[in-house]
Amino acid sequence: MSAAIRGELELITRPFHTTRRAFQATALASTILAAVASTTTDAFADPSGTLRFGIDSPLNDWEILNKPGEAYLALLFEGLVDVAADGATLLPKLAESWEQTETALTFKLRPGVVFHDGTPFNADAARINLERTRSSKSQYAAMFERVSAITAPSDHELVLELSGPAPTLLQNLASRGAWFMSPATLEDEKFKTEPAGTGPWTFNTTESQFGTKIVVDAFDDYYDRDNVGPARVEMLTINDPNTLSNALITGQVDVAQLPGDLAKAVEFQQLEVASAPSMLMHVLMLDRNETFADENVRKAICTAINVQPWIDAALAGYGKVATQRLSAGMPGHNPDLVGYTQNIEEAKTYLAAAGDPKISFTLPTYPRGQQFAQLMRSQLGQIGIEVNIELLSAGQYFTYYQSNRYPMQINTSAAESYGAYDYYKFRFGPGGVGNPFDVAAPELDALVEETLAISDPDEQEKGWQDVVKFIEDRALDCGFFEQNTVWAYNPKKVENFVPTVMKPTVFRYAEARIVE
Repeated sequence: MSAAIRGELELITRPFHTTRRAFQATALASTILAAVASTTTDAFADPSGTLRFGIDSPLNDWEILNKPGEAYLALLFEGLVDVAADGATLLPKLAESWEQTETALTFKLRPGVVFHDGTPFNADAARINLERTRSSKSQYAAMFERVSAITAPSDHELVLELSGPAPTLLQNLASRGAWFMSPATLEDEKFKTEPAGTGPWTFNTTESQFGTKIVVDAFDDYYDRDNVGPARVEMLTINDPNTLSNALITGQVDVAQLPGDLAKAVEFQQLEVASAPSMLMHVLMLDRNETFADENVRKAICTAINVQPWIDAALAGYGKVATQRLSAGMPGHNPDLVGYTQNIEEAKTYLAAAGDPKISFTLPTYPRGQQFAQLMRSQLGQIGIEVNIELLSAGQYFTYYQSNRYPMQINTSAAESYGAYDYYKFRFGPGGVGNPFDVAAPELDALVEETLAISDPDEQEKGWQDVVKFIEDRALDCGFFEQNTVWAYNPKKVENFVPTVMKPTVFRYAEARIVE
């Protein structure tokens, strides 16, 4: 049984160029999933031109496991599978095909691939990288919870043996936590300053300066060189948004990620703007042991807030209200949920049911999220909850992100995006990285175990939807909204600008065409 799927990504742009990609998946008897995919784009004669991208966050080393995004990493590194521009469809990358059964996930690897340092890419190299992530203390280690062993029976066959159901393992393997570096660079952490991936570009150590400028050049031995546009990419760190906007207007950079209000302003400079949903944010009531232990308190907060003004003020309208953490199309998305709506009187009633407690807590933020925090303080102030804002630098903020230092945050994590099981494990499960106060949720735990035991895929999906409904009913999570990444670019220098849904900052560099 086979099916061909062709889709065109629709994004919010003014104007926007789209590409089409074809994906062919073949379902085999006795497997959960097997896929062989091919992409169709206009091949380039040879990589040419320089893409200059202005970005507000610096790169200080090439460690994959601790970076907040893929803006730099996507230049050098790849994994077994990739995500199409729609943010959901999985495509082959370093794996040509895969087959998942109840006991194993088996990959057939692409032959003829080498790392930038000349080391061959093979199954053992993949195994070493995945074992490194699996044994790490990073958020990505959780994806291997149901993996009992990783073996390399041959150079081009990689097997992940499973100890139990792993419904979203394949989706997780498309994340940067499963991207590969040359094993030769892992031995003494040489990769931090002298990285070697399999990606389209190699790191130019001579012209790069960590913290200010990163330069990469086309990799001569890249296996898919015909589909790489720029011969060179320069990433320029410009922290101040206004300075970054001016750099784009004056031609110092060709592409810049900008706040929504500045992006709207540069449209009058014959520049184009592209926007795509990149993060699904939410109000993280992390301390459900004490500060937010009472369900009525949580419901009061969920009913007192209204995220639409947050979108309008802080994002200049580049975003939209969401009903739940999982986007449509993700395992466990529940189409019946409507989410909480603002009703101040109802919120006060919930607080009264909780005994009218005096609630005061510190909410951390950083410059880009400051308006979210201010609006949150104003809205919760209407029901008598005191919010003290602590403004941190971006570096400080992300140092304490997912820690038990603060009872609440407004943020998100890619690790909870792949489906209801990952959402649960990361945010509510025992030992979850996104559960820093180690809050127990025995009823939710039991519901998840019941769902994992269901063998029928359709019935299991209903079970995951019940898990998501339980989270809403108990107000364990709320305040959902899509936050778009917004880019402005010079159409006289860059054509075929294509973002990927739910990938902040980064866009599809290889597909860009440099006008010379």
